[in-house]
Amino acid sequence: MIRRKRRREAGGFTLLEVLLAMTLMGLVIVGAFSALQSSVNTEIRSQDADRIALLAKRQMDTLLLEPNLPKGQVLEGRFPPEWAPGLEAGWRATLTPYESAAMPPQAPGVGSRMLERVALEVWIRRGGNERVERFETFRSAVVTQPDALLFSRGAGFGALQQ
Repeated sequence: MIRRKRRREAGGFTLLEVLLAMTLMGLVIVGAFSALQSSVNTEIRSQDADRIALLAKRQMDTLLLEPNLPKGQVLEGRFPPEWAPGLEAGWRATLTPYESAAMPPQAPGVGSRMLERVALEVWIRRGGNERVERFETFRSAVVTQPDALLFSRGAGFGALQQ
């Protein structure tokens, strides 16, 4: 009986070794692409948050500088396309009496000082997804007759109890 010796010197890989190496390489590539996709999504969310903050700052400044805004009504608009390239972006805001020196349920007197609350919502849409952030600030104002009526109807401090 003649025994044949395997020739290992001729080299090469077995089919099993090649399949195992390809499987491991595939897993590494899938993991790398998954990490890359996650990184890209995080960057997009970060850019959107920055863009919303800048748009909100600009719109809030505009609202604060406008002395004759209607109170108790929803104001809304859209930002110009060049302010948010490739996105739809807009805002909604309300201005309400917030607080005065008068103690609830007593309405403040016309001509007295009060704080007005400016609530701003900025939204952007990217590919069917909408992201909304809310902001608010306060400004000093003089109570007018319509303000006194809003206070007597529950605006101001009483509205915070809701």
